[in-house]
Order: sequence, then C-alpha cells, then structure tokens
Amino acid sequence: MTHLRYATVPELDSMREALGDQVVYRRARHVIMEGERTVAVVDHIRVCQYAEAGSSCSESHESLRDDYVVSTPELDHLVETARGCEGVFGARMTGGFCGRIVALM
Repeated sequence: MTHLRYATVPELDSMREALGDQVVYRRARHVIMEGERTVAVVDHIRVCQYAEAGSSCSESHESLRDDYVVSTPELDHLVETARGCEGVFGARMTGGFCGRIVALM
C-alpha cells in the first residue's frame, strides 16, 4: 500500500500487526473512512437525505476525536451542543485545533 487514498479498511486490517503502533493504525483508518464519509455526505445531500448526511458528519467528528486524536474537550462540547439544537442534523470539528465546528442544518 503506497497511498491511503486508494486503500480499503480490509487492506489496512491485514497490515495491522506489521504497523505495530496502534496510533498509526487508527489514524490511517480515519483517513480511509473519512474519504468514504465525504463521498457519502455528498451523495446524501444531492438527494436531500440530510439526516443521513448529518450522521456521517457526526461519525467524522467521533473519528477525529477517537482515531485521529485531534479534537479537544472544548470542541467536543461545541459539537455536542450543536447536535442538541433543533434543526441540526450533524456537526463536526474542522480546521484542527482552532476551535471551529461545522453544523449541518
């Protein structure tokens, strides 16, 4: 595997032990899944499936927090607060550690 962009999770899983470092594995999994989530969000929005698109956005934040480990407690709080607002389908951090989130309404 030379580019994560073209990798699949099963391919990554087959290399899990060789990677050794579980942080590297989780971050690579995030990159692979994020590409799939991005395509899914676009597809859902095109057909007005906003709840499904929002779920993918929320999954993205959870992966950024748990797998890529780039969220902060403050960003997590903002995302959770946004998700609890009426009319919000999903939310996620964006832009790294700069304190920004995006909410799909």
